[in-house]
Amino acid sequence: MVISKRTWAVPAMLGIGLALIACATGTDQPTVAQIAFSCRLPVLDGRSGTWQGGFVTFPAALLSIDPNGAFTEEPSTHFQVTRAEPRLFGSAAWPSYAGRAQRWVPAEPDLISPDGMRYAYRDPGPAGAGLPVPSLVRVVEIGSATYKVFPVPQPGGEFGGIYVPTPIGWLDDGSLAVMETPGQGPFGPSVNQSVGLFRVDIASGGVVKVGTVKGIPEGWGGGAAWISVVNPHDAHAVRSGFEGIALPDEIDRVDLTGNVTSWYYAPGKIVRLGGFDTLGHPFVVVTNPDDANHHSVRLVPTANSTAAKPQWTYDFQPVRILADSHGVWFYAQFSGFSLGLVTDSGLHSVRVHTASKPDENITVIPAGPCA
Repeated sequence: MVISKRTWAVPAMLGIGLALIACATGTDQPTVAQIAFSCRLPVLDGRSGTWQGGFVTFPAALLSIDPNGAFTEEPSTHFQVTRAEPRLFGSAAWPSYAGRAQRWVPAEPDLISPDGMRYAYRDPGPAGAGLPVPSLVRVVEIGSATYKVFPVPQPGGEFGGIYVPTPIGWLDDGSLAVMETPGQGPFGPSVNQSVGLFRVDIASGGVVKVGTVKGIPEGWGGGAAWISVVNPHDAHAVRSGFEGIALPDEIDRVDLTGNVTSWYYAPGKIVRLGGFDTLGHPFVVVTNPDDANHHSVRLVPTANSTAAKPQWTYDFQPVRILADSHGVWFYAQFSGFSLGLVTDSGLHSVRVHTASKPDENITVIPAGPCA
């Protein structure tokens, strides 16, 4: 699986990563943010039952709905589709805002190209086609809604499962990184299955296999792919209650030569990739199995930083993490507040409201950097 809601590659902004390392947040109860800066944050509002894009304007934290930001769900594929023309299709669970193209798109931010004018997604093929299906990677031009299709090799997986080629991010040169996502077998996904990393040349259509690694693809950031694995030395690896499968306790970095670096290991814990700071350093979400509702988010700037200081800790699950020059924005399920923001002064709750109802506390999901 690719945990799309939490793999955010963000624009580089000098210094913010180093500033976050020094944060001493570590608190379960966020303070109400007193915003001093001015910017406009693209967000998703789901109160209507479908995604609606809008902007929160700071410092007032005022939400305004963008009439061009409405999405519908395609019934047969459950794809997100823009109402605005030309209509854009995509498989992202949560859409985002492409600032340079000034359009809402059904893709995660890390799947928007470096020039901001196209996005990629996986098309699983015709519904009901059976397994294996010819999964395709599509690259869509945002301005025209035209697209190119790139077939990626799809070998059979272990335990009778399949591998699904899935785009995970863009390289600086405009080529696309694709990984095989392990499919489901009779006992669920095997965390340490072998998966391939591919590089797709958008101009020529050429597909080059970079290498094969063992793990579950988590995302792309800092010029590398990231995977979650189970460390074989963990005698106390957490196992899922239903299938009894060991859950990831380690995050690894995979470079464009296929070399794997063990980046963060937490024996006896559950780990996943949360996102990236503006320098491409990963945020790792660590869950203690003895308190599954308690999560610690750590910025891990260098490999094997097992003593990395927790950036913030709380009793709700962070789902979307997005860093920009103002701090780290995030949406957290069941948190009870509109929007989270981590700055040098700590963990904050941002109360989002409309002009007509200033006492509202509207939950929104960040959809791009605050500009």
